[in-house]
Amino acid sequence: MISLLAQMLGDSIWVAWAIAIVIVLPVVMIALDELAESLTNRRSALAGPILFLRNVVLPALAFFILLTRILNLPPDNTLVRIVITIVGIVVIFSALQLLNAVLFTDTAPTAKIISATGRFVAVPASWRSRVPPIGRDLLRFLIVGIGCAIVLSRVWNLDVGGLFTALGVSTIVLGLALQEPLGNIFSGIVLLMQRPFDVGDTIRADGNIAEVKEMTWRAAIVQTAQNEVREIPHSILAKQVVGNFSRAETYSVEPIPLAFPASLPPNLVRQNLEELCVKTPGVLHDPAPSAVVAGISGSTINYTVTFSVDSYAELATTRQTFLTRLWYATRRKRFGLPPLGAADATALAYPREAVRQRIDQVSLLSRLAPEVKDQLAGCADIEIYGQGENLMVEGTLASGVFIVLDGSVCLSVKPINFPAITIECLDKGGLIGDPNPGAICFTTAEAHTDAEVLLLNHDALNLILKHDPHLLRQIAQTVESMRKGAEAARHLAENKNPSRDSWDDSPNKES
Repeated sequence: MISLLAQMLGDSIWVAWAIAIVIVLPVVMIALDELAESLTNRRSALAGPILFLRNVVLPALAFFILLTRILNLPPDNTLVRIVITIVGIVVIFSALQLLNAVLFTDTAPTAKIISATGRFVAVPASWRSRVPPIGRDLLRFLIVGIGCAIVLSRVWNLDVGGLFTALGVSTIVLGLALQEPLGNIFSGIVLLMQRPFDVGDTIRADGNIAEVKEMTWRAAIVQTAQNEVREIPHSILAKQVVGNFSRAETYSVEPIPLAFPASLPPNLVRQNLEELCVKTPGVLHDPAPSAVVAGISGSTINYTVTFSVDSYAELATTRQTFLTRLWYATRRKRFGLPPLGAADATALAYPREAVRQRIDQVSLLSRLAPEVKDQLAGCADIEIYGQGENLMVEGTLASGVFIVLDGSVCLSVKPINFPAITIECLDKGGLIGDPNPGAICFTTAEAHTDAEVLLLNHDALNLILKHDPHLLRQIAQTVESMRKGAEAARHLAENKNPSRDSWDDSPNKES
């Protein structure tokens, strides 16, 4: 447009530039103002650079055109040089703002979080969060350096090469004086190029396992599992072997050593340990957990258990859950753990007298004759389940009938294409299971708290059938009523409108 006006006006080129400032500049500023408002409404990080371009860069350029094109001041005029320098500074600042908005800032409303040092950074899920601050600073310094060199050489006619030579000599002196800080800086640059870890990764370095929160010029800022924020200088990281847990597909716990009596078949112990691993929340099924014989020591056999989890953050919790459930499982399986490992496994079983006393406390069995209770104490058993353990699982073979002696047990069903729903919680005296041999469990029973239960296996149920068929019929009727309730809950869930997320109107939902 300016060249077209120049052809129309001939030698009066300054008129064309004046018309451009009077007409074109306001139109461009109005357009940028509308664009900035639109970006602000969308909470875009580009709104700031656009406003700076409109309010600072364009006026500075207009003033430069006024001096050089309309007033025809020569380029070597001091005022012109000062104005060009100011224009260069605002253009560099505008470029830095635009670079920060495009490369280092998310445009979403929740894109920023406060880092461990109080600085704002991008959300961990974005690729921008993986750019260390040292990389951003290097890029900014590069842009500023190139811009300053252009202004000094083109506008002020300074010998930039000589300036760099002088700076080189000074740099040698400063380098000797600041050897350690500069070593950290250059080590940080090497780490930035190699990228052995990113912000958000969990690493092992300097004897610590911690999450990388930020990368500064001097050090990597990490946070340990004890929520302690530490700074590890780059020079130390560059000299050490850094382990990155976040680069691995899975995370394996350190081998867990265990010991059991030599009287127990090793294959049986290994099978039970691997089954316990599979049932522990957080343990991956692929790769499968393993339990191997590590050696024989006197009257015990040593085993080593290993398993994997999805993330390093789950290691400690999963290990604790496994060891907790191991205690309950070994009590039920009569497997001895140290210091009981060398003892007879039968020492872990409840004495017959204790089982007999527990039977007397069950109101459902009060109608049995004393001699029948004595016989029942010989075939029934008392088991303890830890919080979160399953007494039985929907779809598996039932092992008999459980009567809750202490604690709480919750029953749930898993409808097709729906999450599991809790249908009932049983306290002391509650009955779960199925008395029919070969029956399939119709619910999942999970210990809501630590629960102690009386297990009436099929031998015990046959004894009750022999001496009191009416009692067994009463148990079967209770189980059948629970089965119908479970089927009704499953049917209601599977026929419920999938678009509705609330289960508040379901009579089977636990409040």
